[in-house]
Amino acid sequence: MHIPHLFIQRSTAGTPRSGCGLTRSNRNDDYTLSVRPPVYLNEVILRVVTEYAWQKFIIFYDSEYDIRGIQEFLDKVSQQGMDVALQKVENNINKMITTLFDTMRIEELNRYRDTLRRAILVMNPATAKSFITEVVETNLVAFDCHWIIINEISNLYIYDTVLLLANAFHKKLEDRKWHSMASLSCIRKNSKPWQGGRSMLETIKKGGVSGLTGELEFGENGGNPNVHFEILGTNYGEELGRGVRKEVEGGLSAKKKRVAADNETGDFRAVNEFQNSGCEKRKRAVYQGA
Repeated sequence: MHIPHLFIQRSTAGTPRSGCGLTRSNRNDDYTLSVRPPVYLNEVILRVVTEYAWQKFIIFYDSEYDIRGIQEFLDKVSQQGMDVALQKVENNINKMITTLFDTMRIEELNRYRDTLRRAILVMNPATAKSFITEVVETNLVAFDCHWIIINEISNLYIYDTVLLLANAFHKKLEDRKWHSMASLSCIRKNSKPWQGGRSMLETIKKGGVSGLTGELEFGENGGNPNVHFEILGTNYGEELGRGVRKEVEGGLSAKKKRVAADNETGDFRAVNEFQNSGCEKRKRAVYQGA
């Protein structure tokens, strides 16, 4: 089970990677305090490219992300013989794309367009939106390409996470036998272990809180047993296929549709739509057919 953390930074040097430990600085105008569990970005990206059988793709990142944070992922795909290109996206995206057209020949631009068919964006959501808009308007990618926008549903998870943690702390503070964190001091060189941590984790796992994504609790494997996604059927053809819909308890519903893009190559597109509390959240991806 991965519990999101709070991160504090007063520096324009960029976001530190997940491997950073506890760091302090005596300067009041430039410090970073980072105490957090490991993130699983490397594992998630590897599962995505493996599932879609990508052998060649490009990773775009901006100045707000330290690309060394996915070094483990880069090492693994290199060992598997995948071809990965890295490109930093500048703040002025329009100027960056204009430079591409000015410096590349037609053959090079065509190869670049082919590379953009499989791309991963690791950047600020606002920058990512501007990037997608620019590459579509300049015809670097087709207008009907689909994108996975992770942050569109992440706010729901963040809200529910904070709600779950607040509820767990409330329950434990009412438990007089619980070892609170009041006796701990991070300033000491040898801080003693927190005896109440295991009890807190068990309380979090029990859940019992109703959030925006439904009932919050965790099974033995760390997953929420109340949320299920199933592909009930697919349709392969020229026109938009018949959609299949799976209602999930707690108000979150998922709908998956498939449509053929090219009968000769076998490529097809899939659109996943997530709906919750009247607000439609879209999640899109490009699939490579067999």
